[in-house]
Amino acid sequence: MLKYFSSKHPTNEFAPTWHIPMYNELFNFQECGVIHDWLLDNKDEFLKYPVNPVGDTGLADSTITARLGSYNLFNYRDQCESLQTLYNYLQALYLDFVTKKGAAVRNCNIIGWFNILEKGDKIKPHHHGATADTYISGNMHLKDYDSYTLYVSPYDNQVVYPDPNKMGNVTLFPTYLEHCTTEHTQDEPRVSIAFDIVLHREDENGLCIPFINEDILKNITEENEYAR
Repeated sequence: MLKYFSSKHPTNEFAPTWHIPMYNELFNFQECGVIHDWLLDNKDEFLKYPVNPVGDTGLADSTITARLGSYNLFNYRDQCESLQTLYNYLQALYLDFVTKKGAAVRNCNIIGWFNILEKGDKIKPHHHGATADTYISGNMHLKDYDSYTLYVSPYDNQVVYPDPNKMGNVTLFPTYLEHCTTEHTQDEPRVSIAFDIVLHREDENGLCIPFINEDILKNITEENEYAR
């Protein structure tokens, strides 16, 4: 579902305004459970990746999050079939998002990672990039949690769009949009997936994988026609 994080109507010519497109849908709960358990079962393998200074979430170097940018979660689709299902689902959401927004479908790649927050943890305000070619980012949650992801107005950090951390909730948003989380207060770890959809270009670290291109679009179209 296409939504907008918007300012109040300005009362004069100099007041700030924003109208930021966002998108929410729910991923299959059963698949969420499979991915959740697989990530926790394999977290020690991901902790072997080097700490990467990409982003500043405020979490310790001992966390999974500190390794974002050192691996691509979607490269593990052959080990966890539900990650392949999620990859395909995100393709469909992306196409629906840009189509409803009236934007162009672009040749793009994707990189994903995951976060495990323990009780008392929270992710501080950050964004995934604000250069001229930044595109779309997203996140999703694998169980119901008593916390929120807060998307922050680009003009006033006291104005936020609160998004509940519920099982299967996938949110797509412009990469430049700053966001953070409220404190995780439950004993059970909070497990989430985050990703960047990036415009196709030479990838310096070789981690991004194709997400949308001419061949992929052709396959999606043929699969949809076959399903009918």
